[in-house]
Amino acid sequence: MTSIPLPFELPPLTKNQVRRLHHHKEAKIRRQSMEATRWAIRAAKVQPLEQAVVILHWRVPNRHRRDGDGAQPTLSFCLDALVLEGVLPDDSWKFVAHSGVTVHPPIPGQPGALWLSINDPTDLKESA
Repeated sequence: MTSIPLPFELPPLTKNQVRRLHHHKEAKIRRQSMEATRWAIRAAKVQPLEQAVVILHWRVPNRHRRDGDGAQPTLSFCLDALVLEGVLPDDSWKFVAHSGVTVHPPIPGQPGALWLSINDPTDLKESA
């Protein structure tokens, strides 16, 4: 498993934001966030994979109710960044066996955090 810490305390884009933002503003946030994600992928020196299971982990900063599926737009540009950085050939079902968002409870006194975990699907089959 490879873990990539992302430079965000909260998802830069959520479903609720996307519904309310002007499309130019959304595109700007997506572009800037994808660039930051690409730098994080480069820093992690991730080896290319033919297939992967990609999970966006989100440790929330406090006990406010949050919908994990709301971070789906953030996962989307993270997958695009993995393709642009050559970690995955494409983000279609042939190369990404599974993707999703996992929400972790807050740790008192620590800010929120986001990170990606990238697993080889064959490793997951062996452990099952």
